[in-house]
Amino acid sequence: MTRPTRTNPRRVRLAFLLAVGVLLSLAACTPPPPRAHVLDQQNIGLQQNMSARVDAYVCNSQLWNLEVAQSFTAGISGMLDQVSLVAWKYPSAGSLDVAIHPLGSDGLPGSTALGDGSYSGPQSSTTQTFLDIPLAHPARVVAGTKYAIVVTTPVAVDCPSGTIYGWNLFGSSDTYPGGRVWQRGTITNAPDWQWTLGSNDLYFRTWVAPR
Repeated sequence: MTRPTRTNPRRVRLAFLLAVGVLLSLAACTPPPPRAHVLDQQNIGLQQNMSARVDAYVCNSQLWNLEVAQSFTAGISGMLDQVSLVAWKYPSAGSLDVAIHPLGSDGLPGSTALGDGSYSGPQSSTTQTFLDIPLAHPARVVAGTKYAIVVTTPVAVDCPSGTIYGWNLFGSSDTYPGGRVWQRGTITNAPDWQWTLGSNDLYFRTWVAPR
């Protein structure tokens, strides 16, 4: 006659405690889910009364380009993972590329990008319609620190013959005290960033996932 197997209570307790320990260790090692981004900085004007052109093309072996940068002051520390801009593209335009740069000691956009993204969808239908541009590589920002949204477009290898290959970025007067607009490029004969648009700011929004 086979006797029934007796369960050792001590072993059961030990196995239970080990299982609980494993679960607690896994929970401690699992990172918390990322926080949703929130609107941080923005500039929204009542009407469009200025625009900044973004362009890039090669004509007769000569590069012609124009970049635009809008500086801003971060209000939230975290990961800046989306920028929104108001832009109208020309028929032959490529993508609208954005990168977040720190400002140097001279107040100009620095050469190192902290994060970047690209947009190739439809243009703004009105001067108050924002295009959301997620950053494939989010940028870590610190509250109270100034940064710049640098906007470019890919180079088109062709003479434009009157057709601009880039975009127009819309803006307003000096309605955002935390930054300003800069331009540089061969089209305006500005090899480095220049404050050439007067006291103006682009329409823009920045989105940050707080950390």
